[in-house]
Amino acid sequence: MRLNSIEIENITSLMGKHYIDFEEILKEGELFAITGPTGSGKSSILTSISLALYGKNHKKSLDSRDFVSLGAAAASIKLNFETKGNKYCASWSLKVLKKNGDPIKKPSVQRIVSKDGVAIESSPEEIIGLTFDQFIRSVILNQGQFSKFLISNFSERRKILERLYSENELSEINKKLR
Repeated sequence: MRLNSIEIENITSLMGKHYIDFEEILKEGELFAITGPTGSGKSSILTSISLALYGKNHKKSLDSRDFVSLGAAAASIKLNFETKGNKYCASWSLKVLKKNGDPIKKPSVQRIVSKDGVAIESSPEEIIGLTFDQFIRSVILNQGQFSKFLISNFSERRKILERLYSENELSEINKKLR
């Protein structure tokens, strides 16, 4: 999976609209890190990616409403990515306040995944080949969570790596590591 861009509006500490062009960032190399001081929105970016793709986050105790910036009427995420030669857009949105400012009693999350501009019913597992737990352990390494991947049992790490890399790529990695 390759991230192309993300548009985030009113997600946790990221009040207002924010846009990240990963294609521009990746022109300098295939690997990047999200860094910054505490409270600058690093986790909010990772949260946005997992909400757009899976509709959930690693903080299982939080409700979807908890991701909407304090005081905002609504929040939204639009993640553009590609995998296996196909372009996708995963969007997530939630409206928590009515036009008059009153809270919506039971707000519902809107999630749409489209392939080449057409809405599809495929699950994230089908599209990117990883369950949510595998995704969190291998792709979204949130603050201090790299250890989860490292301390996963051998078979779980193997399953994740086999889904991320082809057999030839794993063979090359194995040769280099030896």
